[in-house]
Amino acid sequence: MYDRTVITKKSLTQQLSSKSSNPSVNSTDLKLDNYITLVSKSIPSEIIGVYLTVITLLKEGPIKDYALLYWILFIICLSLTPIYLINIYKVHYKNQLVLSCLAFFCWALAIGSPFELIFEHSKYIGGILIPIFSLLIPLNKSY
Repeated sequence: MYDRTVITKKSLTQQLSSKSSNPSVNSTDLKLDNYITLVSKSIPSEIIGVYLTVITLLKEGPIKDYALLYWILFIICLSLTPIYLINIYKVHYKNQLVLSCLAFFCWALAIGSPFELIFEHSKYIGGILIPIFSLLIPLNKSY
């Protein structure tokens, strides 16, 4: 399974020091994450995919008063982001979990609903925030 935990200088040092006590750690596999890897590990693509799919189904469905459903879906997906990353990908860095939640928020804003109900230009703001946020992820000093 793809490891989503960000490899930091601190974690790399810990893994290299544990290599002597754990022969299963291969030093050739241990390297710091580059920009693309940091960004991809910080974006909860599965959660965004579920959110986009359900939003699309709601828009196409028979229910016309869907504002409450949009908000419930947003809260569920935002809440599931750290739970999913912790349980499926064994991510335990709090900063990475927070950044993933912020990334989901930016994507949800760009996708639209439920934010369109409050602010009609939410998609544009989300669309602007995504590339800016993607540039800022590697600048996080905790990585």
